[in-house]
Amino acid sequence: MRTVSLFTGAGGLDWGFRSLGFNTVIGIDKKLDAAETFSRNFGIPISKGPLLKAGYYSVGDVSQSKLEAPIPPPAVLLGGPPCQDFSIMRGVDQERGGTQTLRGKLYLHFARYLAVLKPLAFVFENVPGLLSSNSGKDISTILEDFTNLHRLPEQWRRQYEAKPHQTPPPPEDLISEANRGDIPSYQIVFSDVVDASWHGVPQRRKRLLIIGFREDLPVRMDHILAIKEALAGSPALRKYPLTALEALEGTILPELREIYREIVSEYSGLFSGDDPVSDYLRLHKGKPNDPLFDQAIEEHEAVIRLLGWKGRSLTSAPSDAFPDGSHTPPREQEAVLARMKQIPPGENHKAVRGTEHEVEGRGFSLIYRRLHPLLPAYTVVAHGGGGTWGYHYRRSRSRLTNRERARLQSFPDTFWFEGKTSKVRSQIGEAVPPLLSLKIAEVMQSILEDVREAELTS
Repeated sequence: MRTVSLFTGAGGLDWGFRSLGFNTVIGIDKKLDAAETFSRNFGIPISKGPLLKAGYYSVGDVSQSKLEAPIPPPAVLLGGPPCQDFSIMRGVDQERGGTQTLRGKLYLHFARYLAVLKPLAFVFENVPGLLSSNSGKDISTILEDFTNLHRLPEQWRRQYEAKPHQTPPPPEDLISEANRGDIPSYQIVFSDVVDASWHGVPQRRKRLLIIGFREDLPVRMDHILAIKEALAGSPALRKYPLTALEALEGTILPELREIYREIVSEYSGLFSGDDPVSDYLRLHKGKPNDPLFDQAIEEHEAVIRLLGWKGRSLTSAPSDAFPDGSHTPPREQEAVLARMKQIPPGENHKAVRGTEHEVEGRGFSLIYRRLHPLLPAYTVVAHGGGGTWGYHYRRSRSRLTNRERARLQSFPDTFWFEGKTSKVRSQIGEAVPPLLSLKIAEVMQSILEDVREAELTS
């Protein structure tokens, strides 16, 4: 099975599909550094410019792109357009332009390639803020456009004529498909928010997923229920998620008693105990001898082994353990180091209000927020200064390295990053957690194989 990937980045959404044997035949993104990372890990050469060539990752603008030549319909079209104009981190609604902005309208090009490529299925990803942007009108518009692609050329033309400065002209390939009357219809089978921690990612990261199948395919109700069940995650992991401590130290909680006690000793009086299992159960409102906890620990172990973290502590690993430079300790100002020594695990800049370390005008909760060792990480972000980099749970440590961020995003240790530190940070923060993409890919593969078999026997 083959995939086409739009807004590809470093390949977080593609990783799960490639792990199951899907072949990425086309990728595109504006960022050369992300393309180089993808090329290094997926073995696909780079092509400069927006012309989409089979077998290449194009470095160019999706809105200016077109196919070099027709290709057979891929199994799945993947993509997560830029989310900034939908994100609640933009602040007040007036600053969340959504589909009223040029960047917010990039979803139209995902819809265009649905019409042009005619994939069997698609996976569209974005932030949960898309559900509320423009008072909920944006999500309604996007779902309507995905399910009524035959109307898209005319709607696109009307938008362009009304607001040419906010809408690009309708592309020729879309008009050609409309003139031939060959635009497919799609059934939306899933449209909901999924938390990556439900699937073993050591990070609370919620993403909106929209999944659809071509209407001419024999997709049954049991297929739709299978998707919902799969994306609901593991009951054990929903109650007992993988922790930052396990991810960064490379093993499960029962094997981390000594290291945990070292961490507790750095914060005298702030922890209720010094046993990671007992403290974890207390924190997650669990009970001793809970079979669900035992199952969760088995699933933690499976994730750690799958991603190549087992027995490999990043806290003690030297920077040259990763030749791509992703584990190089960052340089930091003395003021930041002094401030972080006063911020306990799980807390942020508010912990130093009224002291010499106070930071003025900082309203976001992630500012100078330190990881809690017994919780999943908070959302790893791609951009920003002023305390947004993410901070280690050890008092003797401050800012996270890119490799530590990569683990919190569930990248395997074998994943090689290309680019400067800030560029790699963006690649990691903008990615769909690879482990979440694997869970999506597993259920998609199962349904597509079932559909193929049904068509062959009909």
